[in-house]
Amino acid sequence: SGVVFFWPLSISAHHVEKALRSGANVYLPPRCVGDSPFVIFTAQKVDTSLCTMEEYQMLIMFMLETAFRDSYPDQDRGVILVLDVRHLSSVVWQAFISGLSDMRRGVAMCSAALPMKASHVQLIQDEAGARLAHFSVGLALSKLSSKMRSRVNRGGPEAALEALGKETLPDFLGGQRDSVLEFSEWLEQLQVANPSQIAASACVASAPR
Repeated sequence: SGVVFFWPLSISAHHVEKALRSGANVYLPPRCVGDSPFVIFTAQKVDTSLCTMEEYQMLIMFMLETAFRDSYPDQDRGVILVLDVRHLSSVVWQAFISGLSDMRRGVAMCSAALPMKASHVQLIQDEAGARLAHFSVGLALSKLSSKMRSRVNRGGPEAALEALGKETLPDFLGGQRDSVLEFSEWLEQLQVANPSQIAASACVASAPR
């Protein structure tokens, strides 16, 4: 059976403010004409004691919709999606505990039911990660079209640097972009309270465990 999304027709920052404050997602707008917008997800920062798993999923969709509007499809410069799925197992367990509907919705978001114009998808994962995390990533990838899978690059932080370059990656992922400044300026445009504080807590490197 299909997954029903009981979401607002137009998602706003008000609908996802708790998830924004968790720091799990970062949006970096294009810096100039022809530049690609960046959507970054850090699995380690997901915490369902702060907000529901559904709100996290809604935040990802909110950022993707923003990125689509900001991209330059006529120049074949789609969205760059970076998924730091290190420590993903804890997210999977939180989704499982919160309910099967969250898991079904997550799978649907990875499928062709929600098409995405992404020029590049970068998975940052542990080389010797937990079996559950590897299974979850494999399941998500299996829901993508073959065209979309061809745009997925997998590996550790070094692979991300090699694929995207220091000038493109944000500083907290080993690049040179001032992510706190860029993210906080975007949050200011959304009129979110304490944008600098949110950006500073979000734009930090994933801690080892």
